[in-house]
Amino acid sequence: MSALNRTAVFCLQEKKSADYSKVRLPIDRVFSMAGFGPVVTGTLWSGLISPGDNLTIMPPEIPVRVRGVQVHGESVAVAKAGQRVAVNLSGVEKNDLARGHVLTSPKGFFPSYRLDARLFLLPHANKALKHRARVRLYLGTAEVLGRIRLLDREELHPGDTAYIQMELEEKVVALKDDRFIIRSYSPMRTIGGGTVIDPGPLKHKRRRPDVLQMLELKDHGTPEEIIMSYITKQAALLTLEELSTSKEIIFNLTAAGKIKVITGDNREYFVASAVYSQWTEKIRVHLKSFHQQYPLREGCPREDLRARFFSSLNPRLFQFLLRTMAQENIIKLSGQAIALADFVPQLGEEQQKVARQIEKIYRERSCQPPSWPELVKQMGMNENQAQELREFLFRQGTLIKITDEFYLHTAVFDQIKKLIKNYLQEKKEISIGEARDILNTSRKYILPLFEYLDREHLTLRAGDKRVAGRLWKDDLI
Repeated sequence: MSALNRTAVFCLQEKKSADYSKVRLPIDRVFSMAGFGPVVTGTLWSGLISPGDNLTIMPPEIPVRVRGVQVHGESVAVAKAGQRVAVNLSGVEKNDLARGHVLTSPKGFFPSYRLDARLFLLPHANKALKHRARVRLYLGTAEVLGRIRLLDREELHPGDTAYIQMELEEKVVALKDDRFIIRSYSPMRTIGGGTVIDPGPLKHKRRRPDVLQMLELKDHGTPEEIIMSYITKQAALLTLEELSTSKEIIFNLTAAGKIKVITGDNREYFVASAVYSQWTEKIRVHLKSFHQQYPLREGCPREDLRARFFSSLNPRLFQFLLRTMAQENIIKLSGQAIALADFVPQLGEEQQKVARQIEKIYRERSCQPPSWPELVKQMGMNENQAQELREFLFRQGTLIKITDEFYLHTAVFDQIKKLIKNYLQEKKEISIGEARDILNTSRKYILPLFEYLDREHLTLRAGDKRVAGRLWKDDLI
């Protein structure tokens, strides 16, 4: 095992990209002490451990609490990275612990069945390594069986290096730039080693130039280049935690104009500036077409826009994105509608004539207006065009919608409210017949009118009559 131990020490010394604030202790021994409970030992790769700390055993994800810490047999208040450490734990049984597990900060690491890596096959390996060969992986103190997926060839010859994806039979805890060695499955011989490039990748298709280019970038690129490649490919709103990088890197990329910051609910979300520009252009083009097709509507329904172009964003994140675009005067928001910032619904010349005629009819018919289908038939309008015009007049406040077919002119409705309110001021209550008489209309119109006034809390039903509702009650005292 001396070769493995030397490799582990070399891994620790050569670590470049680990987050040293996070506890990471690969466990090499587990035992129990009477009166104390389970104890794990190992070399602390990163972070600090003190009595009372809440940590996690990975990969089984068991929460534990530190009862005591020793370094070289002496109890200490804090153990530091690089030291040989013995940690007494509570909240776990000895049988649940094993060599190869890792003691970590809570939610600091994400175990995976898959690793992307750069693999070097030793020159003295007695044969080429074939695609999907079964091997033994040694990473930290873990020994795990798995298969090598060669991404650009069918076999790797001794002395050669290649990018690979390892598919493991058990989860492992790893970080980028972790070193590992592999041994042949049988007989057990050390045949190679390498460096972890991505500790939690998706499964890759083989012989894909874009995959190999991405692995090359992750392997040799700067942290900024790697983040930009990832955030551009994701085309999503990502948090700092999801990007797994430092605030400094994000700040530098933002200052350089390469990353756009979207805020919402006191949190920051990040997207590649190029992606944000593509999004804004996509929205502009779609809204321009929508306004041309529906010039009388306030705008495109926001959920339709999200479903069409931004289904990967949940409604909450989409709202944050739209709010940012509205603040930049790219779009404007009105209820559930989205429009270009400079768009104003306008009637065409012919539509203005029709609208004036509709308004005249509703004014003249007062409390006995035609139903909307009757009006459409009377004026010989196309049903779809009539619907667009009706909704426009409704949004503009020219018409009041009592039911789906029953509309009143706003001026007529104001007069109706005045008459009924005055009657209630004097009589305290009003019946359907009384309302019919003072409005000079019929029961056909009074029933839906009263139901509308009830919904608006202007009146309240009391038996077969109406009294003042919540919004009128104080005025009539």
